[in-house]
Amino acid sequence: MRTFTCTITTLAILLSVLLISSVHVNTVQAYDQKGDIINSNTVWTKLNSPYTLTGSVGIAEGATLTIDPGVTVNLGSYTLEVNGTLIAQGTSAEKIVFNSDLPNMQPALNINLPYDNPSCKIENAVLYQTSIHAQSYYSNASVTINNCSFEGNAGINIWGSTTVSNSYITGGVSLRGSSVVSNSKMLNGIDISGSYTLSDNTITNSQGIWVVDAGEAGSSTQTAKILNNIIYGGSTAGINLASSATVQGNLIIDNQIGISVRSEQDTSVLNHNTIIDNKIGLRTPASGTKVNNNNFEKNTENNLVAGNSAVDVTNNWWGSTDSSVIDNKILDNTDDFNLGKVNYTPFLTMPDSQAPSSIYTPVTTPNPSNSQNPSVRPDQSGPQTVAFLGLDWMQIAALVLLTVIAVLLVFVIVFLRKRSVTSQAF
Repeated sequence: MRTFTCTITTLAILLSVLLISSVHVNTVQAYDQKGDIINSNTVWTKLNSPYTLTGSVGIAEGATLTIDPGVTVNLGSYTLEVNGTLIAQGTSAEKIVFNSDLPNMQPALNINLPYDNPSCKIENAVLYQTSIHAQSYYSNASVTINNCSFEGNAGINIWGSTTVSNSYITGGVSLRGSSVVSNSKMLNGIDISGSYTLSDNTITNSQGIWVVDAGEAGSSTQTAKILNNIIYGGSTAGINLASSATVQGNLIIDNQIGISVRSEQDTSVLNHNTIIDNKIGLRTPASGTKVNNNNFEKNTENNLVAGNSAVDVTNNWWGSTDSSVIDNKILDNTDDFNLGKVNYTPFLTMPDSQAPSSIYTPVTTPNPSNSQNPSVRPDQSGPQTVAFLGLDWMQIAALVLLTVIAVLLVFVIVFLRKRSVTSQAF
């Protein structure tokens, strides 16, 4: 009996040690990703999150790195270089988080696509101080970004094929090639050229200068469209128009210059825009610039400043039906012989109904639509999978089971001892 009791006691002690040890199980599993090349298809899972880079990591051409929902990637000051494919698709409930430890206002090039034909798809993610960079003549990158929040001055710089949608971007955006940017909020402007569509965005530039720098299209077969955006806060210009584009349905407000046309060969089409409360509404349109059915009003200095060429800007609303009032806000050769003649008659007798309202909501920080506060760095511990004492549900189940076993063993030991005492009494 004494041997059996000792055995039971020893087992109870061992289970107790295991029970105590289980409380100290790593509360959030972590995986240190050493600098290496990923040569085959690889998945970074939530179970091993967070992934902390201790050196730069490369994804080889032909290989795919998939990052599961709920994963946190701590890049530090290292680079995730994509020469193959990166797929990071979170969900609205389980966002993927990328962190960099570089100081604010020093954006890291943490996700870099420099060579070959790399591909990157990131959805439902928070990128803190983590920029995406593919500025290289050797890279024909294909990048898709949807429902992401770029925080801490994180931005996008891509030469290739780019789609950005439903995103919040605190850093600058620079795109070359074929681009579609829609339904997004940008705090530091966008520099865009090639064949592009920029639609339904709210864009400002907290660092000043221009808000939209619309560069060269690149070829006659490429198209440039700036549609239905809210563009405000440019200390130089709302739209700096360097190439021919369709500019339609935009609210261009509170800039030094609403639209500045830079080329005398410009053939842009400007219609159904509301250009209001700027210092100058439209500056130096070319003779080929088509300006019709826009609303110009309340621009404090001039609604229009002519360039060297004569321009036809008929059928616009100028905030008045009084020709003398309209004349007073147009600077052309009647004021300066070095300027071209502006023909604005006939003009609209009421605002164009297809142009947008002048009511708008400025982009603010934090982003109201984002569950993370952009002014606060996301928690580097990653999405929490713990519920009690730092344990996930499987560890909790084990803890409960061990507790039950320990209690039963105690009862068995007490019962056997009492029985032994009773037997000795007789």
